[in-house]
Amino acid sequence: MLLRGHAINYVTHGQDASGLSFGGRKQTNPPELGQDVVKLIDKGVAVSLVEEDAVERNVEPSALISRVRTIPRSKLPGLFAQFDQIWHW
Repeated sequence: MLLRGHAINYVTHGQDASGLSFGGRKQTNPPELGQDVVKLIDKGVAVSLVEEDAVERNVEPSALISRVRTIPRSKLPGLFAQFDQIWHW
């Protein structure tokens, strides 16, 4: 899984969506993004983020969940070449 843009915040320490609401409706089971990503990693899913996106958002490496690797944007074509399919959303 490759995170880019604002999605890199999913792998920073201290994410808290407990105040999440939509209109007048409060989310009673908010996502626990960091814990969900750690569970993915524990199951063998490689999780990476685009290094420049972290730099642009002033996210320090120490703020990232361990075992998340950073990849320079220039290395993305090589990463993509390792897979038969690339899904983007």
